[in-house]
Amino acid sequence: MKSFLLSYLLNALWQIPFVFAAAWLAARSLRRLGPAVEHRIWCCALIVETILPACYVDMRPFAVSLANLWLQHTRSVHGASVTVTTTEFYVPGAPQIPTIVPYLILMAYAGTLVYFTGRLLWGLRKTVALRHHATAAPETPAIANIWHRCAQRFAVRNAHLATSSDIPGPVTIGIRHRLLLLPTGWLETLRREDLDAAIAHEFAHMYRRDFAKNLVYEVLSLPVAWHPALWLTRSRLAESRELLCDAIAAEAVAGKQQYARSLVRLASEFAHRTQRPVTHAIGIFDANNFERRIMNLTQTTLELRGLKRFATIAVCLVLGFGACASAMALHIQVDPPAAPALPPVLPAPAAAVAPAIPPAPAVAPVPAIAPASPSARAAQPAQAPELAEAIAPAMPAPPSIAASAEAPQPADDTMPVSGGVMAGNILTKVAPVYPDDARAAHISGTVVLHAIIGKDGVIEKLVVVSGPKELQRAALDAVRQWVYKPYLLNGNPTEVDTTIKVNFSLNN
Repeated sequence: MKSFLLSYLLNALWQIPFVFAAAWLAARSLRRLGPAVEHRIWCCALIVETILPACYVDMRPFAVSLANLWLQHTRSVHGASVTVTTTEFYVPGAPQIPTIVPYLILMAYAGTLVYFTGRLLWGLRKTVALRHHATAAPETPAIANIWHRCAQRFAVRNAHLATSSDIPGPVTIGIRHRLLLLPTGWLETLRREDLDAAIAHEFAHMYRRDFAKNLVYEVLSLPVAWHPALWLTRSRLAESRELLCDAIAAEAVAGKQQYARSLVRLASEFAHRTQRPVTHAIGIFDANNFERRIMNLTQTTLELRGLKRFATIAVCLVLGFGACASAMALHIQVDPPAAPALPPVLPAPAAAVAPAIPPAPAVAPVPAIAPASPSARAAQPAQAPELAEAIAPAMPAPPSIAASAEAPQPADDTMPVSGGVMAGNILTKVAPVYPDDARAAHISGTVVLHAIIGKDGVIEKLVVVSGPKELQRAALDAVRQWVYKPYLLNGNPTEVDTTIKVNFSLNN
């Protein structure tokens, strides 16, 4: 869990600005398609910014397959090739984080999560209190006419109108039982067309269920609420939402020009009030793009049509999918400290698996005896079979590369290290030569070698663990010439026990 959280935070640092930049480019390119498309782009950006840091797709097998195909195509020699592979990827010099740093980061993250969660709950509490303190609006014929007309046009039910002295402008709250709040005194002082514009705009919010959506966005963005790029995304989301509601409301009243003039007069009324807006209520002046809203209503824009429209949308889709794929492929993984790798399991010598033989009686050491004359040898008494076995010198094993060579036994101070780690320390590498006999016989396969690398980086012991006999000598002759950078443990050179794989393949 600790590694997952650290990976999530580390990836969120760079992936959220990356997604914001891609969404900004897409929104700018598709702005002429209308505020609805722009708003959808920022909604998708918010969701992706929250989820993407937790997603990871391992692209390494795909990259290795492409690299092997390229190498087989470009480096094949007479239809045969030799490659050396390791069991894992390794980046030399990868940073090691002190043990206390992850815990400090997680404690700070927990603090920010508690803060933003508490702020969300506090805003909900104020919103509930605002509903309880609201006063029912007086039912006049003019207000009832505007209300019923908007309710029928937007197909909104279970909505009520009230006034409150705690808000600076019109707002909407509630999920099932929606409530439209107007500042106290607006019903008596506003012009009819201005009141019509304000109510129509709030009905657009209720029609889109923006209050419920805003709560969902708040909860969804809690894990990354600390990121400044997410704040920018939320701001763009609110701006595009107001642009979209303006477009919907303008169609419900006397047109864009009349709605824009009413919006300017409402803004002047809003500027005279100093109350702080409610945290989670949705209002007509939530965003800070008032000038753009007026320009969007008064200016005529040329819409994208035909092939140009299709090409622009296709480019933006490719940009979005490419940004997500790149972010997942470049996912940074924070792993816990790994335990030292265990040495490879090698076949046990024959003596190790032989049945136990009862120990022979203790025999006094026999000094070395010079070769005797034939007569002296004849005079000597015959030795017991058990004693002969005890003092008989071990016969040397027949020369063989594959199975008879005894595996090198690591010393007590030898450090087991995986082949992937040691691959990053190679200074001199000699490529194996494909044996002509093996190529002619169409023999291929992988030769696994067990190596002991000295403190100076030179291979001291090297034996075959497995692999075709016809290819073992070529692998041994090449790998014996490799030189490694000394492996350091606490700053001191250390003897290393590792495994090397040599692949011999035939490409027809």
